[in-house]
Amino acid sequence: MPAETPVSTPSPVPAPATDLLPKSFLNRLARMSIVATKLYPGSRMGQRISKAKGAGMEFSEHKPYSPGDDFRAIDWNVYARTDHFHLKTFETEENLYVYVIVDVSASMGIGSSSPKLLHARQLAAAFSYVALVHGDNLGIHAMNDGLRDSLSTSSRRLRPSDVLEFCAGLRPAGRTDLLHALQAFSIHTGRPGMVFLISDFFSETDLASALRYLVYNGFGVLAFHLIDPAEENPQLSGELDLEDSETGELLPLTVRSGTVEQVRQSFARHCHEVHRALAIYEARYFRLRTDRPVEKFVLEDLRQAGVVE
Repeated sequence: MPAETPVSTPSPVPAPATDLLPKSFLNRLARMSIVATKLYPGSRMGQRISKAKGAGMEFSEHKPYSPGDDFRAIDWNVYARTDHFHLKTFETEENLYVYVIVDVSASMGIGSSSPKLLHARQLAAAFSYVALVHGDNLGIHAMNDGLRDSLSTSSRRLRPSDVLEFCAGLRPAGRTDLLHALQAFSIHTGRPGMVFLISDFFSETDLASALRYLVYNGFGVLAFHLIDPAEENPQLSGELDLEDSETGELLPLTVRSGTVEQVRQSFARHCHEVHRALAIYEARYFRLRTDRPVEKFVLEDLRQAGVVE
């Protein structure tokens, strides 16, 4: 279900592109790269070194031969010394396909201190900036009940300023339908790669069913769950009118003993269900509270997790 919030919550105004990410943060991002943990079909030789092993120019290490391995990769010099078969493996340079999908539904426009969409814009801009300056193929897509605006290196040459302006201009509107949006993405995107999915995951459709379209078509998924602190620890009292942020429907509520705990438990179940659905398809799951700066999240949390280096 979409988030329900007091009717007085304002919609955010997009930040100017020049204010979206500090210049000092951009300078640090320019020295980083996205870590690819496998080779995706269709990747071609490029500017970055993949952590996956394959046939390339830079020798990496030897590994024992296993049935089914390419016999031509056997290092016969090692065999002459050890009487055992070992293969040469190489680091490969590749152009990674990076796709950033940002939830721009109405529920992303709420926030007790800052809107979730502000953090989503900044996170999308950071991932996109790193991909672009390191020569990866990049596609940025806005979604709610389907795919909306997009920006891609496959359609034109992009500058960093194009990426920042696109992300800064994202506005919240409409309902979330992850199934329809991700199905459309997988159908219309020909090259598999890494998908950075940024959302609060308040969707009318099942997340696990939506993820199936991505995983079965060869995409690797990293999910970033945007959470407002007030969703985890709601401050409610008295007589309230709550508004469904995506439908506008009003719900009168009288807060009694135990009401706040029920709301808290309901949100905890939502987070658990999101995590469980992602685990089914071995997608990586990250939670980002909107009281944690995106710069710290990227430079500390994601670097430690091996998403960027």
